[in-house]
Amino acid sequence: MKHNVLSTVIALAGLAALTNAGAQVTNTINPGDLVLGFEATGGTGSSTNLIVDLGPESGFSSINLNLNADLDTVYGTNWYSSGFVDYGLFSVDSSNTVYLTSTNTAFQRKVSGALATIISDFGAVSSQYTGAYNTPGELLTTGVTEVSTNVGAWSYYNPSTQPFATYNRSIEAGVGTSLTLYSMTVAAHATPASFGTSVGQINVASDGVISAVPEPSSYALFGFGALLLVIAYRRRHAA
Repeated sequence: MKHNVLSTVIALAGLAALTNAGAQVTNTINPGDLVLGFEATGGTGSSTNLIVDLGPESGFSSINLNLNADLDTVYGTNWYSSGFVDYGLFSVDSSNTVYLTSTNTAFQRKVSGALATIISDFGAVSSQYTGAYNTPGELLTTGVTEVSTNVGAWSYYNPSTQPFATYNRSIEAGVGTSLTLYSMTVAAHATPASFGTSVGQINVASDGVISAVPEPSSYALFGFGALLLVIAYRRRHAA
């Protein structure tokens, strides 16, 4: 039932079509897609959020894209050094696993009662990807902009004290700071306390390149999988 609720909320988000000089970009956020959000606490672009669909969490380790054109457009060419631009990641997948970023400490898993709020907020953020708040005719290379003061915007769900109406500290950091992405299933009970598991780190470089560094355990899994393929290949050719 919870799966259906999430799927319905995201499906209602719709499809975005932004046009400029004949070019067209179509975007939609699906359950489990990592949503990258930017906001500025002052200076250029303080009234605008930039959100980007990075695709499913399963592709986290391969994230590598350049958002410099978008960031220049929204927050000015000094966006990296201004000290105003913050970013973070958020997602919920169809198995009700929550993904959030933190500078250094894992978030505590929430009980099932909080799940409805988390799903609803993810759906609301996803719905902004329709481009309803974009400047007419504006085309960004990857992201979608929204007015930060609108109900449902990225900034609306990211007050520093209680992001997404559920967690007790910010999921964001300045663009010069690496963030750790944590994975959390819903806890059956509030106690004993348990915490999310690190998936890896994400970074925003001064040239606008967004890149991810998986946990070492992920590399170990990749290596183990490659080893199994080599063994199978050798056995097949030895037979």
